[in-house]
Amino acid sequence: MSLRATFDISLGTPSGRLLEEIDATVWEQLLLATRMPRHPWLYSAFCTLEIDSPQSRVVVLRSVDRDQRVIRFFTDLRSPKIQNILENPKISWLLFDATSLIQVRLQGEATIASDRQMLDACWESVDAVSRRNYMGLQPPSSSCNLPSANLSPEFVVRVPTLEETEPAIENFAVVETVIHSMEWLYLKPSGHLRMSARYWPHHELTWLEP
Repeated sequence: MSLRATFDISLGTPSGRLLEEIDATVWEQLLLATRMPRHPWLYSAFCTLEIDSPQSRVVVLRSVDRDQRVIRFFTDLRSPKIQNILENPKISWLLFDATSLIQVRLQGEATIASDRQMLDACWESVDAVSRRNYMGLQPPSSSCNLPSANLSPEFVVRVPTLEETEPAIENFAVVETVIHSMEWLYLKPSGHLRMSARYWPHHELTWLEP
């Protein structure tokens, strides 16, 4: 079912419960995005601050905890976004489906996960093809003179074995983002709709003018 169809069903909820229904549907779809390869929110923009300059990049949603309002993604520990987070943990997400014309903005704080058991479990969930992303010879964003895959030549032409990828766990990081607020926008042809949810320091749902 498309996002448009899903939220159109939610909009049929009685007005007294409509805000709660939209909020719940957003989190249901975020969770679904981690399980459906073709979900429009699987690849989303994650935004940090680098000193006073906004930085945005697309990451892959890996896990969602609806109860704790936590979203996780994987990255290279050497990437600039890690330093951005360490210097300023305030972050935002932008998710958009161009087909359904539904946008979600999330704001919160990010941390670099340190639980070894959780990190090992996440690493085990990554296949050999994707583990190549953490086998870069140089830190991500390093300058180079020619186009580069940043891999040993043999791993450009073949997929490494799981055993060969094991040293790359040292470059593997899980970023956890605790979401403090959410804003939903539906560019509905009959009239745009917009609402916001605040989860911290208090819980509040409200309609906004689009």
